[in-house]
Amino acid sequence: MSIDRQRLEQEALQFIQKGQNEKALERYVTLLKAEPRDVRLRQQVADLYLKLGKIPEGDKHLRELAKQLRTGGKERMAIGVYKQIIKLKPDDAPLYGEMGDCYAAASLPQDAKASWTRAIELLGRSRPDQAIVYVEKLIRLEPGELALKVKVAELCEAANWGERASQEWRRLAQEARRLGRIEDRARFAENALKRRPDDVDALAEAADARNAMGEYDAALKHLQRGIGHAPQDRRLLSALGEALDGLGAREKSRAVWRELARVAWAVGDAAGRAEALGKAVAAGEADPGVLAELGEAQQVAERAALRLTDQEWAMPSGEAEGRAWVRARTLARYGFAERARVEVERLNARGLAMLVLLAELRAEVGDAKGAAQVLRGLSLPRADAQQQLHIRVGVLEGKLAEGLSAAPAAAPAAEDDELLDDEPTGGLLEDDGLVDDELVDDEPTGGGIAAPALAPLGTAAASGPAPSLDDDDAAWSFLDEPAAAPAVDDLDPSFFSDVLAPAPTAAPSPTPPRSAAPTATSAAAPSPMAGVSLPAAAIDALALLRVGAVEAAGRAARGDRGLHGERLLARALAAGGDPSGALRGLQDAVDESAEADAGYAEALIELAALNAQAAKFKRAQRLLDEATDLGGDPDDIALVRRAVALLGG
Repeated sequence: MSIDRQRLEQEALQFIQKGQNEKALERYVTLLKAEPRDVRLRQQVADLYLKLGKIPEGDKHLRELAKQLRTGGKERMAIGVYKQIIKLKPDDAPLYGEMGDCYAAASLPQDAKASWTRAIELLGRSRPDQAIVYVEKLIRLEPGELALKVKVAELCEAANWGERASQEWRRLAQEARRLGRIEDRARFAENALKRRPDDVDALAEAADARNAMGEYDAALKHLQRGIGHAPQDRRLLSALGEALDGLGAREKSRAVWRELARVAWAVGDAAGRAEALGKAVAAGEADPGVLAELGEAQQVAERAALRLTDQEWAMPSGEAEGRAWVRARTLARYGFAERARVEVERLNARGLAMLVLLAELRAEVGDAKGAAQVLRGLSLPRADAQQQLHIRVGVLEGKLAEGLSAAPAAAPAAEDDELLDDEPTGGLLEDDGLVDDELVDDEPTGGGIAAPALAPLGTAAASGPAPSLDDDDAAWSFLDEPAAAPAVDDLDPSFFSDVLAPAPTAAPSPTPPRSAAPTATSAAAPSPMAGVSLPAAAIDALALLRVGAVEAAGRAARGDRGLHGERLLARALAAGGDPSGALRGLQDAVDESAEADAGYAEALIELAALNAQAAKFKRAQRLLDEATDLGGDPDDIALVRRAVALLGG
């Protein structure tokens, strides 16, 4: 049945003017039944119920109104409705949580934090499982805030989620290690052990942290349990050696270091073996056999660490080849080695740099045989390059010690008495099962990995001339998009804004500018690098990119492992046609960093730009708000905000 809306609304207004709210409510209820999606009518109905003292009915309509507004994407309007409801139900935790969601969607992070924090306070004791949801939302706004992550672990404990609580404490211990917070690392790891006392990872973390604090007795308590469960765990053996060294039990520590070297060599860890033998010698090892083994182990470790893509003779020689080379290396660094291998193979280039890169990419994805096959087809004019090639092929074919004197002899079998008796440890290790026969005996690996001779490498070059990668179409034919990638000089100028800001014209400050690398300046022509506080590697990479030296820029960028370098690589990856990979890589780097880390605000701005490029405009706005709170460059933030406004409407 149709109704006369205009007449009913006029009547309702007249009744309100006369103070006859009951009759006005009847008219509005009739109208709302006919048009239930009309938010204005529902607001009127809710207000009239409240004026009449009918709180439950008013509350019901306000909640429905808030839901309608949120569903329709009108979160800012919903905030006012939630404030009305909270006046009626000030202790309703979910209301604060939902209002916080609205603040976040409306790009008001500080208000969102306040609302979620209130929800956590109300839920913390009675419903810790629900409180965790809101703490996790706070963490997404402040990924570097360690106290929030501690709160999650504590709430998991309160909710009696034993397994997850242990996992959270272990993650916190790892993050505390990264941040250099040794006492927190020990505390977090030991909290994990309260739920899972036999967790080898947590035992190793706790022991290592206690060693770092100089509390070797406390470390040994964890190691006693850990060695019992995992007698060949290299982390535990290393921590045991450190603890014994710290306590002055040098003879016992030497036996542990020898055992660690044997275990490392049994699994092919050449660097770990050399390091362990070096520590045995530092602890006073004088056995000539061990000293000889150390020298060989160090040579083998150098061979195992050799990567041909790091050598000067294997660098790309042309601009187009350089762009393809840098892109593949960047993909591999961000965890997409398989994709990089496929793209390089699809390119089918025969230049030396690309063939060497292909070999190393195959090795990185586990195809050592295929990598060696590629390298065996190369012929190099330089003797040093040929020697490096020979060594790398040997490593890939499992012949680490080829050409050295002999395979390492087995570490001397240490008797129990050697590890347990007559050392100034005050009986810490005696008869407690910490180190016994299983530490040193009955191992199937014998004296390590045998080293068969490496057959001579062939020197025949590939037939026919090697085509060069000298045009853009060839260099970028393996990309998903059909168009050629832009040249470096065609990139957005903001890519180089860190080093291209106009030089100041005012008199120089009496305080020298913070600069990662010294730059020449003169009174007549101030350096464009003045005042820049980027790390040297990032500055070098930006400068080299500016003049189109892509291959050199790629080498320089790898030297900066901080957020500045991650931001630079993300821009390069996005410009090279992989914005999704850039977004994922930079997001991971930001998640693993703290607000106090250098370049954090700048990384948030870059992340916001990448989100805007992916049409994630609300996420971009939230990141920009956070960057603003952290004192990020206001001009850069304003530019990205303008882009978001232009793209997102």
